[in-house]
Amino acid sequence: MNKKYKTCKKMTGFLSLFTAMLIFILCLFVKMEAIAEEAAPPLDIIMNLSAELYKGDKIKLDIKGMESAAVTAESSNKKVATVDEKGKVSALKCGKTQINISLVYPNYTKRVIINLRVTRCSYRSKKKLLMYKGDKADISVSSTCPGAVVLVESSDKKAANIKGGKLIAGAKGKTVLTASAETGGEKAELALSLKVSEKPKLKVTDKMKDDWFKGSIMAGHSVGLGFQSYCRAQYNGFLGNARHISVGCYGIYNDMAPISCSSLHPTINGRKARLKDHVKALGAKKVFINYGLNDIGVFGPDRFIKSYESLVNELVKQNKNTTAYIVSPTPMYRPNGSLNNANMRIINKALAKYSKKTERVEFIDVFTPMLDGTGKLNGAYCSDGYCHIPFAGYKVYSDALKEFAAKKIVEETDKKDKLYTKKETAKTSGE
Repeated sequence: MNKKYKTCKKMTGFLSLFTAMLIFILCLFVKMEAIAEEAAPPLDIIMNLSAELYKGDKIKLDIKGMESAAVTAESSNKKVATVDEKGKVSALKCGKTQINISLVYPNYTKRVIINLRVTRCSYRSKKKLLMYKGDKADISVSSTCPGAVVLVESSDKKAANIKGGKLIAGAKGKTVLTASAETGGEKAELALSLKVSEKPKLKVTDKMKDDWFKGSIMAGHSVGLGFQSYCRAQYNGFLGNARHISVGCYGIYNDMAPISCSSLHPTINGRKARLKDHVKALGAKKVFINYGLNDIGVFGPDRFIKSYESLVNELVKQNKNTTAYIVSPTPMYRPNGSLNNANMRIINKALAKYSKKTERVEFIDVFTPMLDGTGKLNGAYCSDGYCHIPFAGYKVYSDALKEFAAKKIVEETDKKDKLYTKKETAKTSGE
């Protein structure tokens, strides 16, 4: 019995040792396999792109191969924008968010990361991943697989070229952005479609231009009186039915003179007053001033410019909510001493420069569009062989005002949108 017991005990010990060694070998194999897996993860490719959408946009990201992958999609700030597994991005509020879309396949993974900025624009919208000509976006590709060679290319370099980590929109067209990662004979590719277009402009209607002049004042001399007659002959609402307070032979030296029964100061509601005081009494937000033909001969260019600047400075200082629009003197058909087109060019250049640096003062050029090929007032726009203007000339004059209004409408709309974006972005980033 003792002998058999000893033999059995020896066999049991041997089996236990063998089992322990087998378990050790299996564990070592599993551990080595795990280490191998950590060292060589599945091949992946990541494309990182910056983009801009407008509030209200709903775009579909055209990513090749989405239908055959297991897709996950998320937005880091769902109040700004959301994304679904089909690649549909909805821009909800102004702000910033990161859109992250993963496409998982048996042998590799693709990821699209879009650093999205949502802004406000009242007259543009995007229905695709879209850039405008001249736009630039950040773009990069990477892979978590060690040693993988990564590359990103544009199929149409004229539409959009990639240089120094920037995607540069060139010409109208479509392109495909292809990112790739390659290692050990394996390759993963990610393709994303992009459209390049012209930036849409605000459609400014004639009514919008007319309405821009509502509640304004038109001040001038005899040319202003002619313009008043022209405006009254047009349709109701033309140039906002602006109020005209022009006086024949009027100018800066008249406005600066003492007010008396015999002075030329314009009379409104039975009261004579300087232009700045009429503006205040009427509460006008915009005043269009066309002085000069009765001043240049008296003052000469230098003194006229200084006097004009002084008059406008006083006007905007007294009227805190008013913008003064200096309308250039209209050109001469025939010169009269210092009242000539050469001096007017000097004056217009100086007044334009003054307007650029002075708050609530702007300059409108009606001089240039009324010239002929020789640099004088076009004969078709002159009624007396001297300086006065018929209706044909006032059509050009009013068109210049409307063109200026269209430009301002766009600027003012963009400014409002920018302010809206700033306020809403601050709110969404703080929520």
